[in-house]
Amino acid sequence: MEQEEKSNQPFFTAIYTFNTHVTMDSEDQKFGDGGGMELNKFYNCDYQFGKFMEKFNESELSDNTIIIFTADHCTYADDAFREAFPDVPRVQVFLDRIPFFIYYKGVTPQVIDAQGRNSLCMTPTVLDFLDIVTIDNTERVSTQNGVIQGMDPSIDGDMETNINHYYAAAQQERRN
Repeated sequence: MEQEEKSNQPFFTAIYTFNTHVTMDSEDQKFGDGGGMELNKFYNCDYQFGKFMEKFNESELSDNTIIIFTADHCTYADDAFREAFPDVPRVQVFLDRIPFFIYYKGVTPQVIDAQGRNSLCMTPTVLDFLDIVTIDNTERVSTQNGVIQGMDPSIDGDMETNINHYYAAAQQERRN
């Protein structure tokens, strides 16, 4: 991220963590006496993410960067999960809520009920947060300041290029 910042161009960085997956235990931070594998991995994730956020907020990146935190799926409700969280009922072992938050310097925290929406709604939500709405593959509008209006042509041209690059990369990935 620090290297990308030097380019003075907008950029996207994704970080994927693996250590909260089923059967994983923390090699670093331990919860309590360290005997609970399930609690250790979540405690460590919280700790490491906290360290990341401290470093992020101390950097110049935090002045113009948005952090979006989510997961690709919920925790598998196996025996270790049920033992660690006995009061958390799970009707389906693969389905449950996942974290999703948007952070930027100066944001006022609030909780919003997603009312059953799922990860398919993430991209439109993030684009709307950035004041961009994609109507279809050819037309985009801005929702800046809560007003629906045409995109500024100079921004829309850059966006068109970036969207085309995204779809080309996605198609190439599917071929591989």
